[in-house]
Amino acid sequence: MRRIGKIRVDREAGTKLCPDCQAIKPLDDFPVRGSGTLYTYCKVCNSRRAQEWSAKNKDRKAATNASWNALNRDRLLLKAKESHYRRNYGISRDEAIAMLEAQNFRCAICDNGVSVETMVVDHCHGSSRVRDILCNLCNISLAPLERPEWLKSAMAYLERHRSAG
Repeated sequence: MRRIGKIRVDREAGTKLCPDCQAIKPLDDFPVRGSGTLYTYCKVCNSRRAQEWSAKNKDRKAATNASWNALNRDRLLLKAKESHYRRNYGISRDEAIAMLEAQNFRCAICDNGVSVETMVVDHCHGSSRVRDILCNLCNISLAPLERPEWLKSAMAYLERHRSAG
């Protein structure tokens, strides 16, 4: 084991000493910086230290986060959209855009133009299977049609009022 600065690293054995918990751990147990160097503390100790720092510096952390969020608004929105597609439809946003391109940027029902910003992924609520890309109006119009009892009631309603008019 050789010393690099004050930290003990054994490259041959692939281990490093964490100065916080005093345990010799595999190098995989240490986070890697963007520069490719290892953090001083193991992942467990590093996480604990970060939580302790955050608890002591709530205002500073909130200000830093707010500043970063303001500078990276587009990145955050894109991440939220990607998460939405994965969580709700089981596909990536890029896969949804590819579906829209395959439909020539047209709604699968009314054939009106649909943009990436206004596209709606239609899916079966029972099986979660993705069907096609629709415009918002067609997607909203499908919801009651998927409930046969509602459709029967709506037809009866219209019939009752047809004779009154």
